[in-house]
Amino acid sequence: MKNPTAPRRPSDVRERILKEAVRLFAKNGFEGTSVQTVADAVGIKVPSLFYHFASKEQLLDAVIDDMLQHWSNELPILVSISKPGRDRFDTLIETLVGFFAEDRSRAIFSVRELISRPKFIADRLRERLGPWIQIISDYISMGKKSGIFRQEIDPEQYVFEVIMLVVGTVTLVDSAATIFEKQNTDPGLGFTDTIVKVARERLFTK
Repeated sequence: MKNPTAPRRPSDVRERILKEAVRLFAKNGFEGTSVQTVADAVGIKVPSLFYHFASKEQLLDAVIDDMLQHWSNELPILVSISKPGRDRFDTLIETLVGFFAEDRSRAIFSVRELISRPKFIADRLRERLGPWIQIISDYISMGKKSGIFRQEIDPEQYVFEVIMLVVGTVTLVDSAATIFEKQNTDPGLGFTDTIVKVARERLFTK
């Protein structure tokens, strides 16, 4: 059990800064969020924040890299434990939805970045997750040859389409619930099956 009076480790403070930065960048945008606001949310002084991140721009980059590092660690595990075929496909999509549904700030932040800096985000995805994007692309290419997947699918483009489908749906889930007059809509539950179905129908021949 953690001692509440024990001094915080630098890694703990860094993680809290990143978590609050995601939330505030999602809510207010990068320009609308000051370093002071992030520091106040974490409960530290601005110089302490600058100890971990030299500037607000560096903090923004760290938020993006932290999310991508999560998937760099997660994808090898998912690929190794999932069965090939539809089971592996469903597991990947469900885990992707779960990650963004767990903290919707991640999805809202991602949408903001995709809108304001689409090329930068695409390049960063390729840079940090390139090997795994290539593995998924190769998997889709093999499925096209065997007739499992649709011939018109561009593998890399499809990967980006699925990412946008997930973050867009999770971001707008409250609006969708209002439109369809539903209450207590959980993007990690109610919309997961729909997202998987749409992504699957776009890829599989039948």
